[in-house]
Amino acid sequence: MSDLFEIVAALLAAENHPSSKVREVLSGVRTRISEVEAIVSKANAQMLDPRTDTALASDLRVSSDNALFLVERLKAGLPMLEKALADAEYREEQERRLEAYETASRRMDDVIAALETRYPQLAKEIALLFKVSLETVLEVQVVNANRPDGKPPIAIPAALAGDDPLTLRVSLPGHWRTKSQSLFEGGRSPADLLSLNR
Repeated sequence: MSDLFEIVAALLAAENHPSSKVREVLSGVRTRISEVEAIVSKANAQMLDPRTDTALASDLRVSSDNALFLVERLKAGLPMLEKALADAEYREEQERRLEAYETASRRMDDVIAALETRYPQLAKEIALLFKVSLETVLEVQVVNANRPDGKPPIAIPAALAGDDPLTLRVSLPGHWRTKSQSLFEGGRSPADLLSLNR
């Protein structure tokens, strides 16, 4: 029993024990309390039995009182152990959240850096691609209208067909805005790009 008190005292004196260790000690204390109470109950029954020798009954009473005193001390430590467990679980949960937060923050920094570094050039390339695409669609439409006999119309992909092909909407935070990016805002179509890139 004294070893258990030493373990409890050492655990309560520190603040960084893992929750698994606190949970293990708490379970051990509860188990020990139940075991001692069962022993005391049997001892009391024997102590009160008129057939029990008087000297033995006196010894049992002393032992029972001592055991109950130790049980009360263990019970007094339960709230402290339960608080220590709650604190350990809270600390570990915060550590997990902090790790996830810092990881997400680093990834966002990487994304922002990539956007700020690469987006302007990518926007220019996309604008040029749309311009070439629209010019090609217009060329194909003219050729299809005047195609030679026996030749089927040149197929135009669905993404490029329609009255307003290749409409693209882009919305990024203000500090990422570039001249090229502004070409796409407000749902501008390749027809707008033709006039803006001439």
